[in-house]
Amino acid sequence: MELRHLRYFVTVAEERSFRRASQRLHVSQPPLSRMIKQLEAEIGVELFDRSPTGVDVTAAGAVFLEEARRALHVANDAVEKSQRAARGDFGHIEVAYYGSVIFGVIPRLLGEYRQLKPRVAVRLSSLTKDRQIRALREGWLDVGFARYYRSEPDIASEIVWREPIVLAVHADHPLTGNTSVAMAELRDEPLIVFPSAPRPSFADELLGVSSFSVQ
Repeated sequence: MELRHLRYFVTVAEERSFRRASQRLHVSQPPLSRMIKQLEAEIGVELFDRSPTGVDVTAAGAVFLEEARRALHVANDAVEKSQRAARGDFGHIEVAYYGSVIFGVIPRLLGEYRQLKPRVAVRLSSLTKDRQIRALREGWLDVGFARYYRSEPDIASEIVWREPIVLAVHADHPLTGNTSVAMAELRDEPLIVFPSAPRPSFADELLGVSSFSVQ
């Protein structure tokens, strides 16, 4: 049994005539009549009382008509939802962030997304940058927010926010008062960074450009 069989049956029942149903369905009458006969044979009951003036559903046909309409509605709804999901209008997305990055521009971006896609559920989780990359490659994460210094060749990325990087030193430090400081100038300076895990950190990547690492 196919959905078209149900659609043809419902149309014949509504029109109470094979001729009018065939015109409405844009099919010739003999194949339509044969298809209804095949449907009746498949389910084992007569769905229509036939007469020279037209057709009427039998008691079994009336029950089948109600269920057929429900089945067609469910099928049409499934098609519509699938199409909307393919357009990104329905379903859910997995979004990950790490650390204080959640306090920046992300709330505003997610708010704007919810206005554009109100029926898409956003699931938030906290993942380190390395775990985000792994999850994106595994396919279960849709979007990740983190501080990246280098892009990954197999990951599509976009800059959504730029933060200034500042140097905090003692008031008597030789670099005090400089309007800008090159990373190379910090090579021999003791640095205070976050704990060793997770590594490599954003600081590791940043300092690695200048060919030295956090000790």
